[in-house]
Amino acid sequence: MENHARKLMFDTLNYAKILDSSGVSHPDVHASALNDVLGQNIYSKNETDTMYEAALKRFDERTVEMREQIREEMRRDREEFRHKMDRDREEFSQKMDRDREEIRRDFNSLQGELRSEMRDLQLEMKQIHGDLRIEIKEMGETILKKVYLTASLVLAGVGVISAFTHLFH
Repeated sequence: MENHARKLMFDTLNYAKILDSSGVSHPDVHASALNDVLGQNIYSKNETDTMYEAALKRFDERTVEMREQIREEMRRDREEFRHKMDRDREEFSQKMDRDREEIRRDFNSLQGELRSEMRDLQLEMKQIHGDLRIEIKEMGETILKKVYLTASLVLAGVGVISAFTHLFH
C-alpha cells in the first residue's frame, strides 16, 4: 500500500526562537526532539483515513466471521433440537405402544374374568333351574295328592250323605 501521507507541518525554527526568548537553554535540541515525537505519534489525515479504512475492513471481516459462526451455531442447535424432538417423539411413541399393550392385556384379562364369571353364573342358573323344576314337580305332585285326597274325601262325604239320605227316606 502506497503511503500518500502528508507529514505534519511543524516549524522547529519558530519553536526554537520561542524557547530561546523564554530563557530555555538549547532550544534547538528541544525543538528537534519535539519534531521527532510529533512526527512519530501524530498521524496525518491520509494516515488516519487509511487506519480507519483498515479498521472498518477488519470490523467487516469480523462481522462476517461472527455471522457465519452464529449461523453455524444456529444450524447445530436446530439439528440438535430436531434430533432431541425425534428422540422424544420416538420415546413417546414407544411409551404409547407399551401403554396400549398394557391396556390390551388388562382388557383381555378382564374379558377373561367376565367370561369365566358368566360361565359360572350360567352353570349356577342351570342348577337353580333344575332344582326349581324338581321343586315345582314335587309341589305339583303334593298338590295333586292333596287334590285327590280332597276329592276322595268329598266323594266319600257325598257317598255318606247319599247313604244317609237313602236310609232316612
